[in-house]
Amino acid sequence: MRKIFTGAVLALCLFCGLLCANAANVPTEAEAYQKIVAMKSQYPTGKTWTNSTRYNWKGGSYGAGGCMGFAFLMSDAAFGTLPARDIYPSSGKPITISMLRVGDILRLPGHSVVVLEKHADHIIITEGNYQRKVLWGRKITAAQVKKAKYYTTRYPVGYTEPAPAAQPAPAVKEPEKVSVTVNGVTYQIVDIASHWAREHIKACLTSSLLSTSGEASYAYFMPDASATRAQVVTALYRAKGSPKPAYSSSFADVPQNCYYADAVSWASQNGIVTGVTDTSFAPDAEVTREQLAVIMYRFANGTETEGDLSVYTDHGNVSSFAENAVLWAVKNNIISGKNGLLLPQGKTSRAEFATMIVRFSMSLAKA
Repeated sequence: MRKIFTGAVLALCLFCGLLCANAANVPTEAEAYQKIVAMKSQYPTGKTWTNSTRYNWKGGSYGAGGCMGFAFLMSDAAFGTLPARDIYPSSGKPITISMLRVGDILRLPGHSVVVLEKHADHIIITEGNYQRKVLWGRKITAAQVKKAKYYTTRYPVGYTEPAPAAQPAPAVKEPEKVSVTVNGVTYQIVDIASHWAREHIKACLTSSLLSTSGEASYAYFMPDASATRAQVVTALYRAKGSPKPAYSSSFADVPQNCYYADAVSWASQNGIVTGVTDTSFAPDAEVTREQLAVIMYRFANGTETEGDLSVYTDHGNVSSFAENAVLWAVKNNIISGKNGLLLPQGKTSRAEFATMIVRFSMSLAKA
């Protein structure tokens, strides 16, 4: 009898706790949306987020890395210390859009995402570790939602939104798409329409030097994300016609089945890009402006160039090993200054890299 009484008291306490959470601590979907989107300035599209980036969340007593860690971070931003619940689909009944709320974590096959918006036939998400980056605004169709293994929610059992705040989360304007055809496939790219490097990016895509992410009907270029060593050598390798390397590289961090394996082997064998050590290439490392000048210089078999860089106020920041390459790149209009600065140690964005490739091609055509 005492056990029954104790169980009843615990159940009553749990019920009261849920009522309190329902009344005071749980954000509406619109509030959850605003709290998550407020994180965008700190974690913008293109920011590096990998499996090694971990986060310990408040929804449970553990943490995670990669996509799940980013999902935990966004969830905490919206829900604070509210406990999490995993919801698995019933046998034969997959998860549907109607089951989800803004801020829920959806576990797709091999990848976790956070729900930002709900629409009749799709959801809009934010995610981390999407090709090692943060990404906002990707569309997930209803059919893809049905393939999810489970979803995690911070809304308590029986939660209903207060009537005055029952409006759906504000919709984000559908981005303008730019059509680019690559090898017979037309991609609708959603993040370059108003970008200053739009035409240079299109040129690099149509020539297959650079690639997009996502589906053809909703693709991303991530123009402001930093260009990586793997991306740079792959683009130059393709520009050279993708010649078969004499042998495979022995870098421990370059798997032989990855997309950049042959490019790294070719670049290292031809002295265009060497490893950071004898056994490591660092394919995901970001490339500085002066490093890219050196790489392009080697690729072009550049020669000694007369002149100096004193017109740029920060010319003293150019490393000694890169001085001639940077001067060559400036002389050939491959690199231009920014407000009188060279910014040699600054990171090179994917858009800047695309522009440099186009300018380099133009300089070759004039030679």
